[in-house]
Amino acid sequence: MKNGMTLIEIMVVVVIIGVIAAGATFSMRRAADYYRLRSGTVSITQSIQYINQFALEKNKPFGLKFENDSIKVFYVVDTDTIHESSEPLPINIKFGYLDNVTAGLKGVTIPPNGVDFPNGVLVAYPHKGASKGTVYFNSPRESRAINVNSMGVPRVFIWGNGVWNEQ
Repeated sequence: MKNGMTLIEIMVVVVIIGVIAAGATFSMRRAADYYRLRSGTVSITQSIQYINQFALEKNKPFGLKFENDSIKVFYVVDTDTIHESSEPLPINIKFGYLDNVTAGLKGVTIPPNGVDFPNGVLVAYPHKGASKGTVYFNSPRESRAINVNSMGVPRVFIWGNGVWNEQ
């Protein structure tokens, strides 16, 4: 009876471990993209709810500007002063849509920057609702849209099987 392992046996074990590690890494990347997109969805939705709440609370219009893959919350203090805070989207999340998306919500054409609000700005007015529109954004594998109605209520949609599906 011989003791120990041969070089071939050790190499087989190393190859098996490498295949398992590669599969786990691939799965982790997909999961990371999914959670980043989910985080971006939550961030945009919360920002919309935030400006609606503050418009009512402060009794002045609040705005949400979508530009350069960041979200800017702002309000006009007076004619010369604008208060603004900015929050970037998560890594690999961008405004726009993937190539497989053929149309926007209700069949409209999606703007190249993915923002379908007047001047790229959602405005919430105290006791009057908000400007209507949709913002489209994506990860490397999935496109989503958040539609805001005239009451300022956000609705999330996910592109799948050639149509937008409400989440």
